[in-house]
Amino acid sequence: MKNSLPSLATACFLAGASLSPAATIAFSNDFSAGGLDNTSLFTQPGGGLLRYSVTTNNSANPAVAYSSSQITNAADTSFSLSTVFRATSLGANGGANQSVGIGLFGVDATFAGAATTPYLTASYSLTNGTLSITEVDGTNTVISTAPVVDLNGATGGTFTAGSTFYTLRVDVTSLGSGTYNFSLGVFDATGTTQFGSSSTVANYNIASPTTTTDLNDNGFYGIRARLPQTSGTTTVEFDSFAAVPEPTTSGLLLGGMLAGLFIRRRARA
Repeated sequence: MKNSLPSLATACFLAGASLSPAATIAFSNDFSAGGLDNTSLFTQPGGGLLRYSVTTNNSANPAVAYSSSQITNAADTSFSLSTVFRATSLGANGGANQSVGIGLFGVDATFAGAATTPYLTASYSLTNGTLSITEVDGTNTVISTAPVVDLNGATGGTFTAGSTFYTLRVDVTSLGSGTYNFSLGVFDATGTTQFGSSSTVANYNIASPTTTTDLNDNGFYGIRARLPQTSGTTTVEFDSFAAVPEPTTSGLLLGGMLAGLFIRRRARA
């Protein structure tokens, strides 16, 4: 079992935190005791990690591994969502897109992504290095800019598997009345140094004209991984998930919290 954060950081960062079936911002989970409230396909190898490993599933549309909690005070609020991740091995994908991401505005806990259960995914592609924010609802409309971010010694947008951790963070800025701006980026493990540029969305409303069902900004949030492949083994690991209010004023606090979680964990590894 990992030690808790120092009491001062806990008081500043996690006031009002809850991991009950209805969580509130702010909260965090370092996966010491498990995933979020609803977790499927992830395993716990120890060391405060959630792992999803797939060996030759030969599927262009595999099951999505997810871990989610409902956040009840997110509507018309500005906040950041972040997770620390790595991919330790990559199998052949047969041209399909392997990705890790953050699910948000979900109608249901499983991130089903059907016409009646849409959600947004803010994801990083392990296949081509693309950052994107997508409506997942059966038609899967990319709503953001989609810059390519090379990581871990990669070139040309091809991710290289290894032991290095990265932070995936999406900043959600409320414009009121269910309308938001999004900014998605990849950072180092401490969340302080960004790689490449951000994927952005302006003036997005939860009653999107391209979804059959409105998204739910008081809905489900968490992590997800989608790993189609044709041979070999792909393994991804998540180290933490955090939700922090007001990214414009809490960015340094978020980076400090993630750095504390990461440094304390790796020191014990």
